[in-house]
Formats: sequence, structure tokens, C-alpha cells
Amino acid sequence: NTFDYEKIQTTPIKRKEKTLLFVGINKKRKNLNFLIDVMALLPKDIKLTIIGSKNSNDLNINKKINNLNLTKQVSTLGVVDKKTLIEHYQTSTALIFPSLLEGFGYPIIEAAAYQLPVIASNQSALPEIGKNGCLYFNPKDKQDCKERILELINSPLLQKQLIKTN
Repeated sequence: NTFDYEKIQTTPIKRKEKTLLFVGINKKRKNLNFLIDVMALLPKDIKLTIIGSKNSNDLNINKKINNLNLTKQVSTLGVVDKKTLIEHYQTSTALIFPSLLEGFGYPIIEAAAYQLPVIASNQSALPEIGKNGCLYFNPKDKQDCKERILELINSPLLQKQLIKTN
């Protein structure tokens, strides 16, 4: 569970507009179903890429994505190699981390290393890990999450401020 500091690009990176990244496993505490529901509330030009294992307790998010007609908005990649993961950290607009319970929140650290702004749950250890470098939301309030996403997506200045704070 580490990343290669030598692969971190310090030169300006061309980020895709309106592209969110979720990195983690598909367990109830990760709150992925909540995030899919929020995606249904957002404009269709905002995209979400989900990277991580579809463990044995798979909550069948693909079925939910289909049922909500989000197949053009949400993509699930499963487990990817390091090169692909790094590429997504380097090209997404922001990491979204809606977890209800975390012991640490490693993707927040990775995102900071790749100068990727973070929108995170205000629960558990996440505010302690992200400090002032994240935009926080209530992980049980879909409207709050939606508003934070739109706030960050529509403000290049806020994106720069969060990166600078990291």
C-alpha cells in the first residue's frame, strides 16, 4: 500500500474537466451506493470513474448504475495496474471519498501526492487526514455532497487552493 514517489509528476498536468475519481473497495462503509445516488442528481456532463475491488460482498453497483441510467456517466474499472491508477490520479478533476468509516483514508494521501483536489466525507478519520486540504460533506446528505461537487467542479480557484493546502 504505497506509491512510487519517483513517478509523481511535478510539472503541470492536463486534467479532464468534470471527472471525479473514486478509489476503494465495494463495501457498505465506503458508501458507494450513496455516491451513485448523488451522481443521478448531477448534470450529465460530470463523470465518475470507480477504481477498486469488487469483493465478495459486492453491492452490485453496476446494476444500480444501469437502473439509474448512469452508464454514460459512471464507469467501473475494478482493480487496475499501478500505471492506470496513477494516470487517473493525474488526469481526474477531483477524488471523491464518501466513506462512512475509515481507519486512515489512504486515497486522500495519494491524491495529495498527485496534486488532485479531494472532496471527502466529514466522518471518521478523514478530516484528521485531509485537514484543510479537502472539501468536506456529510456522507448521509446527498444534497450536501452534490453541492460540494458542483462547488469544486465549477471553481478552478478552489481546486488550486485545495492543492496548495495539501
